[in-house]
Amino acid sequence: MKLKKSSFSIKPNYRPYFSKTVTIVFTFLIITFYCGCKTELQFPKPDVSNINSDAPILNLENQFFISDSLILADSLINFANQQPEIADLYFHRLLSLGDIQNNKFVESAILLFNNPEIIKLKDTINLYRNQFEIELNKLETGLKYFKHYFPNKTTPKVFTAITEFGPSAFTLDTLVAGISLDMYLGSKFVFYPSVGFYQYQIRNFKPEFLPANTLKAISQAHFPNNNKISNFINEAVHNGKLLYLLDVTLPDTKDYIKIGYLPEHIEWCKNNEGRIWGFFIENELLYATQSNLYGKYVNDAPTSSGMPPESPGNVGTWVGWQIVRTFMQQHPDFPLQKLMEIEDGQYILSKSKYKPKQAMF
Repeated sequence: MKLKKSSFSIKPNYRPYFSKTVTIVFTFLIITFYCGCKTELQFPKPDVSNINSDAPILNLENQFFISDSLILADSLINFANQQPEIADLYFHRLLSLGDIQNNKFVESAILLFNNPEIIKLKDTINLYRNQFEIELNKLETGLKYFKHYFPNKTTPKVFTAITEFGPSAFTLDTLVAGISLDMYLGSKFVFYPSVGFYQYQIRNFKPEFLPANTLKAISQAHFPNNNKISNFINEAVHNGKLLYLLDVTLPDTKDYIKIGYLPEHIEWCKNNEGRIWGFFIENELLYATQSNLYGKYVNDAPTSSGMPPESPGNVGTWVGWQIVRTFMQQHPDFPLQKLMEIEDGQYILSKSKYKPKQAMF
């Protein structure tokens, strides 16, 4: 299928904790900022003061930098025995240090944690310690909201670490979640371009993106995409549901942080919502099953193919997010657990009555 050329014109500027069923009622409030910005939905903040964190977030980024090889070896083995799931995810799967029971594991770990470049990376991370503490506190509150809305879901053990520029957040099933602090050192950190990251990715490598990235990874582990039919609308709505979970678990977080945009990208999408929707309809993408056609609109990218260069990437996910939000506005008593269980994106689209005013091309 050949996409039609667009005539866009831009407008100016997890274990059970409770046995009883919890019914979630969402009340949406629209607020207008006096600065003239577009409105954003504001989400409720339930009382989670009686919900305790399962365990404190483990900070591993400083733990294993021990110059004495024998002491370091003992520390590694003791940690692996005490936290086998975290050790498996971090040492074996992320750092590829080999089987923990193998003697070569200790040798590889000693080389890694005595590497001068890794020590410099650790020292740089420590310069951001205060900022990380602020964001980790937000994450802990978000995890409490998650437990509030999903009392029968397991909340994972969470740890922070150095991964040599690995995934910004990652999980082992629903048991463990890890955070790569070396992926949040600011958009001006000199080594990101040399590692091979693009500017549209680097712009999000800031501490304030940490809670959203981590909660999104945890949500993906609990609610994987099991759609039997892989097409644009199913992918877009699934992604939109994950972002909606960020709406309710991080109610004070700006939309651009949740989706990984710049603030002006959110404004662009709002100003051109009808044109975006019309583009997908005009090019018959809503039910397209060829991932090479629709994949570029539901994944991160510098811009969206066929749209103006000012457009952000991932606009299909943004549309899916608006569909889910509209659905929940239309059905405010709809349980969040049930929403996440619906795999049919077309069902949510139909029931949402989402229909922005379509612009003509």
